[in-house]
Amino acid sequence: TFLCGNGYTVTPSKNKHLTDKTIPPLIITKTLIDQTGVNSPSDFFDNENDWQTVQSNISKRPRSPNSSSPTTKKPDKNIFISANRFSPIAPSDEIQPMETSSTNTNPVINENENKTSKPPPIFIQEQITYKNFCQKMKELTDATGFDCKSSTKGLKLQTYSPVSYRSVVSYLKNNNVSFLLFQLKEEKAYRVVIRNMHHTTDTSLIKQELLNKGFVTRSITPVTNKLTNTPLPIFFIDLEPSPTNSDIFKLTSLCYTKIKVETPHPKKEIPQCHRCQMYGHTRGYCYHSPRCVRCGEQHESTECTKDRSSPAKCALCSGNHPANFRGCQSHLNLKKKLSENPSKKTWNKSSLPRHSTVKNTYESTHQAYSQNFPPLNQDSSSLSHDNNSKDNQNENISAQLSSFINEFKSLINLLKMPTNNLQTLSILLWNANGISQHLNELQLVLGEKKVEIALITETHLTKTSSLKLFGYDIIRADHPDGTTHGGAALLISNKIDHLPLPPYLSPNIQAASTSIKINSITISISSCYFPPGRPFPLAELSNLSQTLSFTHIIGADFNAKYHTWSRTTNTRGRALNNFISLNHYKVIAPYSPTYWPSHGNRHPDTLDFFITNLPNRFSTEPVNLNDPASDHTPVLLLIGAQPTLKQNRPTITPGTTNWNKFRVFISNKITLNTKLISSSDVDQEITQLSDLIQTAAKDSSTLRAPYSQTPNLSPELRQLIVEKRRARSKWQQTYYPADKTKYNYLSNKLKSLLKTHKANLYKNHLQNLSLTNGSLWRKTKSILRIKDSPQPLRRADNSLASTDKEKADILAEELSAVFKPHLIPTPAPHMSSVMESLQSTLPMALPTKPTSPAEIVGIIKKLANNKSPGHDLISNKVVKNLPLKSIVHLAHIYNAALRKCVTPS
Repeated sequence: TFLCGNGYTVTPSKNKHLTDKTIPPLIITKTLIDQTGVNSPSDFFDNENDWQTVQSNISKRPRSPNSSSPTTKKPDKNIFISANRFSPIAPSDEIQPMETSSTNTNPVINENENKTSKPPPIFIQEQITYKNFCQKMKELTDATGFDCKSSTKGLKLQTYSPVSYRSVVSYLKNNNVSFLLFQLKEEKAYRVVIRNMHHTTDTSLIKQELLNKGFVTRSITPVTNKLTNTPLPIFFIDLEPSPTNSDIFKLTSLCYTKIKVETPHPKKEIPQCHRCQMYGHTRGYCYHSPRCVRCGEQHESTECTKDRSSPAKCALCSGNHPANFRGCQSHLNLKKKLSENPSKKTWNKSSLPRHSTVKNTYESTHQAYSQNFPPLNQDSSSLSHDNNSKDNQNENISAQLSSFINEFKSLINLLKMPTNNLQTLSILLWNANGISQHLNELQLVLGEKKVEIALITETHLTKTSSLKLFGYDIIRADHPDGTTHGGAALLISNKIDHLPLPPYLSPNIQAASTSIKINSITISISSCYFPPGRPFPLAELSNLSQTLSFTHIIGADFNAKYHTWSRTTNTRGRALNNFISLNHYKVIAPYSPTYWPSHGNRHPDTLDFFITNLPNRFSTEPVNLNDPASDHTPVLLLIGAQPTLKQNRPTITPGTTNWNKFRVFISNKITLNTKLISSSDVDQEITQLSDLIQTAAKDSSTLRAPYSQTPNLSPELRQLIVEKRRARSKWQQTYYPADKTKYNYLSNKLKSLLKTHKANLYKNHLQNLSLTNGSLWRKTKSILRIKDSPQPLRRADNSLASTDKEKADILAEELSAVFKPHLIPTPAPHMSSVMESLQSTLPMALPTKPTSPAEIVGIIKKLANNKSPGHDLISNKVVKNLPLKSIVHLAHIYNAALRKCVTPS
């Protein structure tokens, strides 16, 4: 107690949070008494100047606002003045007091300031006897009473006064009851952030300066960078509760420094308790049994003796990962539940504890307790010890099941995928982070999954890079600056009829597109890459969509996050979501993350997905794949539609032809004693011979088996692929360095063996090339030539020509405009001489000599094999395999036509 002027004494607050043992100089301000929290209700009536003063000869007992002792003197309720609730029915002739300036307004002030918020609820997790519990609560609470709400997870207890709240909490603590509570509102610190203050500023100096300005601090914390641990010019300030704390935002200078006072950023992550490892509360207000974050056992994490090399065990889901792993199924379920309500952008601590919504082994541990109220004096450890054998058995079974599920997690999605058939279009989306180093694995997956279209982003290709894949046409969109970064590519099966579209190239978007038909509807498919680190290019995305057909699918690595498809939200994600909503797109995103960073400060997330305006009658199903893998995993989109295939070249000898059977068939059917008298007889015989040759060729040909894109791998390679997938799945769950090392080893080993396997296949292919049939020359030519992507034809209005007729019309117009006769004047004498020569009678000629079968055979031998056939589809190779009997019959037809001077129609 300090003696001040005018005969008054002032008692400073005895706050337990103040750690300074030396008493600082006391500077009395008008708001100091409100901040100490020791006012009594009567002080508001007796002190007009808001000072807490007593006579110097009276010693006052110091009191603490946090005291919960039963001996604490309760405030005198007789001094509480409230309005008369029966005033509306008072007699009308009652004389009302006249309002004057001297009317005492203190009762109104007292009423407003004595209003206290309802204490937070208390959540009790143990099984109780409700009758005994209510009897005990009646003894602990005052006249305000209490309410209860029961659920399968426990009991929610709501008190209505701070005194009752503290009494119940003290009783539960003394009896070792497992419960959860939240901080009283009037005890909660007022946190602000002070920026632009040098990091070496002494916290005691800041504390003293704030005290001089009327702000009592509870704690001051300097802020450091999370990654580098370097100090920042930022301080967290926790103030003691006071109605004038908001005045701190008016400060512009402190400790000779220009500062800026802000409110802390809201926390986006769900708080997790470091004691019981559950979500929705913190360690300071949790009285559950402790659970280790590493091994999941019932002890503090600091007391764990588990070796770091051994796998962890989650206390929430029994998985092989620590309990604070953000990929834990319990955490993902909570995030999903929160994302269903986008209005809740931050975690609300006043809501029900989220640990009650997750079923795990922790529930079974706490439900094993059975307590009766009163009293609560049983030892909870002995109760849990009685059920140790049962709990251990249940945990062993859960661990085995969890291990089994984790091993098969990567295979389940693949096995449950619908089989790709003629009624399904499969589109693969993958960020390759450099396609050249993953080309063998990509070809393996495309063959196994029978993928028709592959959208590849971050190809890292340049104009001099070569990208070839057997069975696929490739459309590329390399980065416009010509360096090995960014870029996109679209791989489409050469069996599908498609029209390549011009690539869209800019620093913000690289897009490779094509147009196909599914169920007779023209759609455009685009593979895009949106580089990060800059604002989302909405204008360029709009321009890209206008170059596509009305119905289109855009598959890309958008590098944008929004809660609709991702675990978090950023600025790029909000911009993309506005574009999607404005243009009525729908998002097709997988259920699991596609981005798996190696950096420990980043979290798995979904960055690769599709946006489309496909009609709703087309069914779509996204499926996560594990291969091929970079730092992204692929997404396979299955669409219930049939793409239009290319028409095969018409031929009468499809597949393999048995030429001996062909010759025998014609020899048995042909007749040589045919009379050819008139021109109609000649035409009829020619038609019959053509039909006979076509029928013989079709009957003698056998269709080849369709080419299987599934590679023929050895059992060792297939086993290594399974082990690599399993190792990757385990690393994605645990993020342990040992699991990452094992995955990298298996991945590099698989790449090396696939490279060797492909080299052996290519070696065998080169050894089978021949000098006689031109295969060696064709192979050499294909290696040396860099094939450019065909550019689509455009009409005069810059629209694309898609059909064969449209392309033929454009070529005809172009050729007719280029090839025109020269406008050269011709002399009249020369023209007259030319006309006379044309109109003169031709001289008499001898009759044409009849042909012979030997002459026809000699001409046939000189025909080239690779010439295109006529409309009858009889190629030169078919003519060369005609039997001698048909050659004799052909000579008979020629001679009859020459004899009758008939030109066959």
